[in-house]
Amino acid sequence: MTALGARSRYCGDCGAPVVRGEGDGAVCPECGSVVQTSPELTVAGILTREGPAGPEVLLVRRRPTVRRGAGLYCLPGQRVRRGVDVRAAVKRAFRDLTGLGVEVGDVYEVHSSSDGEDGAAATVSSWFRVASPEGDTEAIPGCDADAAEWFPLDRLPALAYATEAVVLRRLRGHEARGEERRGEADLSARLHLRQQKYRELLDAYTHELMRGAWINELHLKLSKSTAPGDIAALAAEQLAARVEVDAVRIWRPGPPDRCDACPWAERCSRDRCLHLVASVSGEGGADTDVAAIPAALQVSSEEERVPLNPGVPAADVALRGQPVRAELPGAGAQPRRFEGFPLDTGEDVPGVLGLISRVPLDFNARRLFEMVARHMGTLIARATLLEDLRVANQVKLGFIARMSHELKTPLTAILGYSELLREELLAAGHEMGADGAATIEESGRKLLGIVESILEIASLQSGAVRFRPDRIDLAATIARCLEARRKDAEKKGLALDFVVPEGADTTVWADPRRTRQVVEHLLDNALKFTNRGGSVAVRLRPDEEWLTCEVADTGIGIAPEYHKSIFEAFVQVSEKMYLEYGGLGIGLSFAKILVEQQGGRIWVESRPGEGARFTFSLPRHASSHRRGGTDRVDRPAGEE
Repeated sequence: MTALGARSRYCGDCGAPVVRGEGDGAVCPECGSVVQTSPELTVAGILTREGPAGPEVLLVRRRPTVRRGAGLYCLPGQRVRRGVDVRAAVKRAFRDLTGLGVEVGDVYEVHSSSDGEDGAAATVSSWFRVASPEGDTEAIPGCDADAAEWFPLDRLPALAYATEAVVLRRLRGHEARGEERRGEADLSARLHLRQQKYRELLDAYTHELMRGAWINELHLKLSKSTAPGDIAALAAEQLAARVEVDAVRIWRPGPPDRCDACPWAERCSRDRCLHLVASVSGEGGADTDVAAIPAALQVSSEEERVPLNPGVPAADVALRGQPVRAELPGAGAQPRRFEGFPLDTGEDVPGVLGLISRVPLDFNARRLFEMVARHMGTLIARATLLEDLRVANQVKLGFIARMSHELKTPLTAILGYSELLREELLAAGHEMGADGAATIEESGRKLLGIVESILEIASLQSGAVRFRPDRIDLAATIARCLEARRKDAEKKGLALDFVVPEGADTTVWADPRRTRQVVEHLLDNALKFTNRGGSVAVRLRPDEEWLTCEVADTGIGIAPEYHKSIFEAFVQVSEKMYLEYGGLGIGLSFAKILVEQQGGRIWVESRPGEGARFTFSLPRHASSHRRGGTDRVDRPAGEE
C-alpha cells in the first residue's frame, strides 16, 4: 500500500524513502527495488459492524512493514492504475486480504497529496463504504495480510497511514452521531408507542367513566319513580338510547289471563306467563312511527305473552335465573341477537330484561346491563311492595271508615232514644230508671266519640281533611285545655304546672281546632299514665322560627324501643298495659298526624319508671309552615 498523504515516495518492500527522479520510476537506495514515482491512485474499503462495545471496523496487518516507524494496521485496499474500475479493485482487495465478498457503496472520503516541490499530485486515495451481503463478518487473512481483525472505532491500534487515522476519526464521529440519531429515533418510537398505549388507556378509562356516569344517572332517574310500570317504561326508554341496543323488551311474571288469544295456548302449561310490560323498538325510541321500525324489531304477538317453556329465549332467562344469549330466527341476512338478563323482583319467577342488537354485546356492555337489571329488579320489588302496602292501607282505611259509619248511624239513634227515655222517666218520677237511661246515654256518647275519632284519623291518613291555619296564641289554648282537665287531675291527686317565659311571644301559625286537639291528646295521655301523687308540667320554649311545647309527666315511662311505634294508630306498648289502662291507641297517632300536617314535628324522650316528655314544635310564620311539607291547607285571604 502506498503511503497516504506523504510528500515523498517510500519503497513498497522496505519502506525507505525514495527520492523522486525525472522519469516515472526510481530505485530504492536501501534494497534496490524499483519504485513507481508517477502520481498514484489507491483505493480502500471501510467495513463496519455493531460490536458489544459499539461500532467496530475491519483492519488488516500488511507484510512486510509498510513504513518505518508507523503502525502495522490499515484498511483493506490496493494500488490501482488509472482507468481501472475502482469498485472492482476494492472487491478484489477484500477478497484477497480478508476472504470476504462485499458490495461496494458510495465513496466516503477522497484525499490527494503532493511532493512539495512543484505542487503536482503525488497520490490520490479514495475510501468506499462496503457491506457484506451474506452477513458473514468472520474475516480470514490472505495474500500479503497476516491478520484481519475487528477493532472498536474508539480503541483503534496504531495505523500505518496518517490519512486513514483522519478518515476513521471522522467515521467514528459519524457513527456516534448516527448511533445518537438511532437512539433518538428508538426513544421517539418508544415514546410514541407509550403515548399510544396511554391514549388507549385514557380512552378506555374515559369510556368506563362515561358508562359509570350514565348508569348512576339512570339509577337516580329510576329511583325517583314509585310505580313498577313507570320504572320499567323509563328503563326501556333509557336503554334503547344506547348505541349497542336496537330494541328493549321487559317482561314480568303474571297469570295467564289471556289464554284464549295466546299463540302458545296448546303448548303452555298455563301455570304462569311472562307479560310484556314495556318495550321500545327502533332507533327513534318509544315515539317512533311503527311503519319506520324494521320488522325484526317490532313487537310481535308472541312477545305479548311468553309461556315458561324451555327453548324460548326469554323463558330460558326466567327458568335458569341467569343471562342468556341467543340468535333470533327469521331476521334475514343480518341476524338480530337477543341478550336476556333476569330481574329479581322477589317473586318465585324472575322478570326478564331483553335487549335486541345487531352485534353481540362485549363483556363490559353485558356487565353494565347486568348491573342495570339487578338495580331494576330491586326497585321494581320495592315499588311493588309499596304499591301493595298502599292498596292494603287504603283497604284498611276504607274498611274502618265504613265500619265506623255503620256504627255511628245506630249509635245516633240509641243516643236520641236514651235521652228521650231519661227525660220521660224523670217526668214520671222513676229515678232509678232515669239513672239507667243516663248510663246508656253516657256510654253511647263515649262510644260515639271513639267512632268519630276513628273516622277522623282515617280521613287524616287519606288526606281528605283540610286545615285552616291562622295566627293563634298557643299559651292561651294550653291554659284552656289545662283548666278543663284540672278536676280530673285533682281526683287522681296530680299536680298540674304550666311554665311560660315572661314576656315571650307564644303565637304560632296553625289551625286553632287541630292544635287544641294535639294539646288535649297529649294531656289526656299524661294524665292517664301518671299514678296518684305524680305531676304533669307543660313548658313553652319560643325561638325566632318555632314555638316548642313540652308535656312532661312522672308516669310509668316508655322503653326506647317503643318510641317510634307508639305514634302508629292502634298500637299499644303491651297487652298488659292495655288491660290495665284501656284505650285504642289512637291518641298519639292522631297528635302526630295533626302536628306534621301543619309543618311541625313531634317526638318523645322517656325511660321506664322515669316518666315521659312529649315535645312538639309548630311554625311561628306561614313561610315555615310551607317548608314543613304540608300542602293541604286553606290560607286566609291576604295571607301567604
